[in-house]
Amino acid sequence: MDSKDEQHRGNDSRNDYKGTDLQLDKNEDNEEVGNYKIPAFFTLIEYEHLIKYDRFRSHKNKDIQAVFEFYDDKDKRIDYVKESFKVMIVEEIYHNQRLGYYHDQDKDMLRVWKGGYANPDYEDYVSWQDVTSFIEDMIDRNVYLSIPLKPLPTTQKQQLNLFDMEPVEPSQNNKEKQSFTMPQNIIDAVLSEGTVEKESKMKIAIYFSLDQPVEKNAEFLKKLYYEGSNGFIINNRSICYKWNSDGMQITWGDGIINAYDKQTLTWQDVAKGIRSLLDQGRYISQNELDQCTDYEYQQASENLWYMCQDMDFDKTDHMMELRQYYHKGFPDGTAQMEQLLKDKEFYDRTISALTAFNDDYQNHPNYMSHHWRRYAPDRVLPVIQRLTMPHINFKAIDYKGPQYTYFVTQDSIDSIIASQHRVHQKYDTLAFFLNNKDKKERIKFLKDMWGISGSSDYDSNSKGLRIKTGSYNKPYAEVLLKWKDVEQRLSYLIERDKYLNDEQKAGIKDYEIEVLARNIYSFFCRLPLNNPRPYNTQLEDKDKNNEIKTLLKDPSNTANILDMMQIALLNTAEFGKNYENMMKYFNRVQDFYQGTYTLFNEKKKPIIDTPYEPANNLFDSLARSLAEFAQMYDPYDLLISMKISKMQYKIKRIHLMILKDYKVLSNL
Repeated sequence: MDSKDEQHRGNDSRNDYKGTDLQLDKNEDNEEVGNYKIPAFFTLIEYEHLIKYDRFRSHKNKDIQAVFEFYDDKDKRIDYVKESFKVMIVEEIYHNQRLGYYHDQDKDMLRVWKGGYANPDYEDYVSWQDVTSFIEDMIDRNVYLSIPLKPLPTTQKQQLNLFDMEPVEPSQNNKEKQSFTMPQNIIDAVLSEGTVEKESKMKIAIYFSLDQPVEKNAEFLKKLYYEGSNGFIINNRSICYKWNSDGMQITWGDGIINAYDKQTLTWQDVAKGIRSLLDQGRYISQNELDQCTDYEYQQASENLWYMCQDMDFDKTDHMMELRQYYHKGFPDGTAQMEQLLKDKEFYDRTISALTAFNDDYQNHPNYMSHHWRRYAPDRVLPVIQRLTMPHINFKAIDYKGPQYTYFVTQDSIDSIIASQHRVHQKYDTLAFFLNNKDKKERIKFLKDMWGISGSSDYDSNSKGLRIKTGSYNKPYAEVLLKWKDVEQRLSYLIERDKYLNDEQKAGIKDYEIEVLARNIYSFFCRLPLNNPRPYNTQLEDKDKNNEIKTLLKDPSNTANILDMMQIALLNTAEFGKNYENMMKYFNRVQDFYQGTYTLFNEKKKPIIDTPYEPANNLFDSLARSLAEFAQMYDPYDLLISMKISKMQYKIKRIHLMILKDYKVLSNL
């Protein structure tokens, strides 16, 4: 992967390569966190990558961790680590930087550098004790192996080897495993971050100042946070956290997906923690608290403006007074409304008008043109009502803002490259990967699929996929993944069945039918108009596809579609790309008829022993359909049981399928 050095929101000497080496002993709670040297010109993630790079080492990382599990003796661990580094120059390109190390036997230290070996930009020497201590710390944080093993056993457990193990007493066997918990100062730091949105902490402080029950606070947070992840470094340790509708997960390392253990907080836990921080003055700065009142009125006026923007003024005469400010535009109109809302008479008139509009809206939802639920009157009314509710006056005189180094977590990377919000793109990618094993073809597919595009979370171009965290213009962390890295990660997720969620897996069949319907339409759309088609040519393209999907629910209709395709192929020259595509689509429909159709390289047993043999002309196709109809229905029984409608429907379907274009029959 190719990345930009992780950025932070404040001043941080970790990004100053000319600063002193860091040697951190204790965290804010005076707990031991590691006593080792890290050269200051490395970011933590760069140094981790360099020390973990074991391609040319005598002992691989998994072997080192296994040895550490059996030997508590520091000297033995140091000797084993030193032995694993061969006396050779090793360099690796990481995040657009050339990093390297060399086992210097003369100095009995590990020489490390950034830049080229011959003329490095920065270099330093690290003792083997520091290297070993750093590896121990990475193991503790579950970031040493790509798939972490269990944490190192305690000293007492390490002293027990394979030869002196005794049967476990029942009392020990039944002992409950102690739950994993993060230090409270880490939890507080995570909760104090808010969401990736810049103003989220002000929104939270405003809502919590209403002194609502914890259940309402939790529901508010759940909607505000929605889904996402973030990561930063405290006291030389990477912390990552992820949130969704179930709550928030926190752990050490570069991503929740790689974590051996993690602590889960419900939204009520999060709400209680944030309220405690607000009461202690440790959540948000006093400067931001002083801005909360104006910000609340600003948000209220913008909600009113966007609501008016979505109103259909031709269908309703509600909110007449606000319309004059709406027509002044944004932000002039909203600025005037913001000031007027502080006037009691204007506020009362607005509440009265908005209440009446909301009551009428419940029976006439078409009063809103685009149905923007966020700015519907029943959503805007509570926002305006909260302006005059009593507010707690939180204080944060001694608040000190954090200065962390942030990074893009593996969870954020996976969310973007797995196209979590573009389900059809996920299906297209999965189908291509399962049917094409060539890496170059996959990389080309990804380049074409993503093209030149972007959002607040990513930018895509021919070089790769740049994933960002934070604001759109000034992300505080970003990473550039080359397309080969994207392909490699997607392959990993697909092979381990982590690419689709359960809901997306359930939608595979509908997606395959959707693609098949598009294929059938593509088969016929370029043919002369006198060719019969399995859809009404007067419909819009979307409705044509829907009609084809309806037909595919009945196998007899599928047979009729194959007849039409066969007739068209007999009248098409057997050269050119169009004919190749027509044959591909014809074979897919044939597979669908037999029950073996798949876009995802599945092995399916046919439900019909022999393939369907399509008719070569419309008369044979019509004869087959009429014969099938006669076998299925007895006209006398239908008349007796008053099932005329079903027979009429079948006749109508045959006419739609076979006799739709009278010109074809007359020409024949």
